[in-house]
Amino acid sequence: MKTDPVIPPDLLEHLYDGIYILGRDRKIVFWNQAAGRISGYPSAETLGKSCHDHILTHLDDEGQNICHTPLCPIDQAFSDGKIHDTQAFLQHKDGYRVPVEIRTVPVLDARGEIERVVEIFREYLLPEATRQRIEELEKLALIDSLTGLANRRFAEITIGSRLAETQRNIWPFGLLFLDIDNFKGINDSFGHDAGDRALMMIAKTLINTLRPYDFVSRWGGEEFVVLIVNVNREKLLKVAEKLRLFMEKSTFPLGGTRRRVTVSIGAALARPEDTPESIVKRADQAMYRCKQTGRNCIRIEEGS
Repeated sequence: MKTDPVIPPDLLEHLYDGIYILGRDRKIVFWNQAAGRISGYPSAETLGKSCHDHILTHLDDEGQNICHTPLCPIDQAFSDGKIHDTQAFLQHKDGYRVPVEIRTVPVLDARGEIERVVEIFREYLLPEATRQRIEELEKLALIDSLTGLANRRFAEITIGSRLAETQRNIWPFGLLFLDIDNFKGINDSFGHDAGDRALMMIAKTLINTLRPYDFVSRWGGEEFVVLIVNVNREKLLKVAEKLRLFMEKSTFPLGGTRRRVTVSIGAALARPEDTPESIVKRADQAMYRCKQTGRNCIRIEEGS
């Protein structure tokens, strides 16, 4: 690899930010340790590959691909020679999504032509207050031990609190009930270890893509409950579709290949007369209609 003498490769290797460099042919010629830490891919699995080889497969905030589109910052940098700043969600090697800030920088040769592009990226970190809250919940046995999400007990408490706020006309909310499609088949074919990895992929993607003031929990088995605050029907369905797309477009390694996992999502809007049991039941029933009509889709409670 050709490098500038003012930027020793050793220095790039030990920076906190992930860095990778692509030549004119869009193939990766450098991949530092931080890029491996953030993405899960060591340099041995990336060098010589194209950025279009489905290594990071960035999605935007709405779950749409930005790779292979006019929004791709690498293609933009090669095209216009400008620096581009982007926020996106990369796919970790284990399948879950990681929110990252990206700066894409073109590098010119002696003739002023673009010789390569450098992409620098870092992940969003959880605010310290959020970390402390998670630690407190762990002490109270309100965290699911496998996924690190709130467990069903804590979800029921939180739904009750949100309903009380709704009855006081504070921040209406909606509830999403997610169920992994064909989860039994994963366990039966590949073992419970594979099922656990699928659960972890879903859990980390949910926590990394929702707003800080929304709430996500593992309800039990392959089921998850998400509370989305301050929404109407249209906004609730938009969030549900975003989550569905993030799952559909993410894969995790399994048996020498990469396995895609989809979810069926039922949605319900909170009503003044609701109890935690009633709103969960309506969302669960809507989710069951997804299963009856082909899975990997969204249904909202009847009458909404």
